[in-house]
Amino acid sequence: MIPLEPWFRTVTKMVVTEADWLNEEAPGPVATAWFDNLSPGLERAWHAVATSDEVGTERPFGITLLGRPWALARLRDGLVAFEDRCPHRMAPLRIGSVCGGATLQCAYHGWHFDGAGRCVAIPALGADAAIPPRARVATAAPSPSTCAPRCTPASTASA
Repeated sequence: MIPLEPWFRTVTKMVVTEADWLNEEAPGPVATAWFDNLSPGLERAWHAVATSDEVGTERPFGITLLGRPWALARLRDGLVAFEDRCPHRMAPLRIGSVCGGATLQCAYHGWHFDGAGRCVAIPALGADAAIPPRARVATAAPSPSTCAPRCTPASTASA
């Protein structure tokens, strides 16, 4: 068994320059910064946050990554990570439900969000109502290498 403690200590004490962190050229001496679990530079990396069996098809799975809450949902389009707050009343989406495999429904007022984070239905407005463009949730794309077999539409999949 590999002990985790020394590895964890090594990663949390890694020092990077601000230029490396921001991927920019540094004009002269640059102060160093500690790289920890809340460092903004980590937002651009892939993170394993749940096992496949933890993310079901009926309810979203809530996680917190780098200090931000997310709701993971398995939709027809594949696995989607939604920022865990409805734009309407900031209700947590992790307590919502997956409807027909196509949308994530907020438990508070029933707004439905597709895999791109767009609101596609607001029950209180009716079926023919125009959805405001600002009615959307931020999403994070899944890793193509882990999701490709599941996310490939049937019409483009090779036999």
